[in-house]
Amino acid sequence: MISKAEIKRIHALRAKKQRDESGLFVVEGEKLVAEALASGFEIDNVYRIEDIGREAMERITTEALASLCSLLRRRRWRWSAYPARLRGQI
Repeated sequence: MISKAEIKRIHALRAKKQRDESGLFVVEGEKLVAEALASGFEIDNVYRIEDIGREAMERITTEALASLCSLLRRRRWRWSAYPARLRGQI
């Protein structure tokens, strides 16, 4: 089961300000969650419809048929990660 506070927290992430402040964003759908996992994003939580129920899933997702959604932490980019030749172009 998922608490009302958690539903409120996820719902608040629809606003850009909340995403920026928390560093989290929501990914919906099996394919996108799998791609995020493969890309190495840090996972905060994963919600499955089987675990939290259809009503709760409908409250936290924007997709009507989402059976899976995940909270991911945004990556922090460092200039040192870019090759020196590209740093001046960005």
